[in-house]
Amino acid sequence: MNLIFGPQYESKSKSEGNPRAHFVSSVVPEMYPELIRCIQDEPEKVQWRVQTGEMQSAIISLTEKNSVLIETTVYVGTQEELGNASSHAIAIEMLDYSQDGKLDTITYIQPDGKTHDVTAPFDEASQYLWDSVLAMEFREGACFK
Repeated sequence: MNLIFGPQYESKSKSEGNPRAHFVSSVVPEMYPELIRCIQDEPEKVQWRVQTGEMQSAIISLTEKNSVLIETTVYVGTQEELGNASSHAIAIEMLDYSQDGKLDTITYIQPDGKTHDVTAPFDEASQYLWDSVLAMEFREGACFK
């Protein structure tokens, strides 16, 4: 069973051999327009529990220029006295300017306020973050209940 997408996507993903390709080419085009309709009036907050037991969340909203903005936090490192609990939070802002379901820009914000912007982020980590938040929204978000 695919824990992110659920059983309804498993057989299609296996037949294509690339779960991300199926997600990007089939799931996102089908569900993304509904997400945009849902966030027209107010932002959507989605939450999920990660393997370490911590709660993760993301806020999905439209900017003044009608770009889709996803804000989330990624935790890195651990503190020995807390076991697996993460200790270093990096804020992430991801933008889709054209509402096409594809990540256009990602900004990593360190705790000290330093930022690192990547335009046309084609690296796997950035794409994974974008896809993961969308998948969690499609599966757990109030827009799809």
